[in-house]
Amino acid sequence: MRSFREWEKRPSEAQGLLNKVQEKIRSIVPNAEIILYGSRVRGEASKNSDWDLLILVDQPVDHNLTMELRDSLYEIELETDEILSCIVRSKQDWYSGKYSVLPFKRLIDQEGVRL
Repeated sequence: MRSFREWEKRPSEAQGLLNKVQEKIRSIVPNAEIILYGSRVRGEASKNSDWDLLILVDQPVDHNLTMELRDSLYEIELETDEILSCIVRSKQDWYSGKYSVLPFKRLIDQEGVRL
């Protein structure tokens, strides 16, 4: 996984948008780990591509927390006309053995950009 500064294929509009995303998410979950992945990271995005985000939190994840985070990102979507897709998982689950065998986890480890 890379840091935001190490991301070579970073589009010019990414900085402002992702700063807003980080601020919104961290206003709800201050210690959240936010990881960008998918076509935007790989430099394969089209005009209509979404921004794929994995949000890792310290507490157990429930429907209310997931919806609160998604609703907060919706405000940014309306403002920027960008599509933000997020998956919310607990850090405990994500870093446990049960996720280590999943192709999705390996993908995040390979291409993810930590914000």
